[in-house]
Amino acid sequence: MVLSGPSLKHFLLRQQVINLYRNAIRASQGNFFFFSKTLIHFPQAIVDPVTRKETLAWIRSELERQKSLTDTVRPGLSKKSY
Repeated sequence: MVLSGPSLKHFLLRQQVINLYRNAIRASQGNFFFFSKTLIHFPQAIVDPVTRKETLAWIRSELERQKSLTDTVRPGLSKKSY
């Protein structure tokens, strides 16, 4: 029996990307968020609503652009370079 679908690594990476996007939204509003299990507060929110929308739209477009990638290792990181 062969299961089709994302591997565990793909599933975990997808969750990390979703959490990064949520954190970007919270940071743009000046809220608290977690980064690497550390609570971080950004009191300087993006005050201008137009700039905030543009920034979040750019982040979302980058995530959409990278959506089709399936490699779980970034190129160049799997080999040791001396």
